[in-house]
Amino acid sequence: MTQPMTQPMTQAFRSALRHPWLWWGFGLLWTAIIVVACFTHTQPSVGVSGFDKLLHTAAFAGLAGWFGSVYARRRHLLVAVLLLALGIVIELGQSLTSYRSAELLDLAADAVGIVIGIGLANTRLADAFRYIEARVLPARN
Repeated sequence: MTQPMTQPMTQAFRSALRHPWLWWGFGLLWTAIIVVACFTHTQPSVGVSGFDKLLHTAAFAGLAGWFGSVYARRRHLLVAVLLLALGIVIELGQSLTSYRSAELLDLAADAVGIVIGIGLANTRLADAFRYIEARVLPARN
């Protein structure tokens, strides 16, 4: 008997999640929002030096924590590598614009965020999606 094409992908998700594709889709949407924000003409500023590095760290910590909570622990290194690649692509893309610039410190902030997010995904915080599913999303019969 042959396995469906989605079988390997499904096994990559945390087994405790009943709706992993929903969480993955929201994560993908969040990723798209961050990418679009990285290419807007206006940059957030609060008058604090290095504030943009804090934004990079927070954005990538959130993404890494999110996808780390969706994917099984054995996939966390892949999640981290793919998010770092995303950070590189964003910086390269920004270098091609006339209104943004690429900075190695932004990439370093992305990497710090990824480490923080994957670290959080290895705590009880990763059970948040399962908790929400149990209380909000109906079970399949």
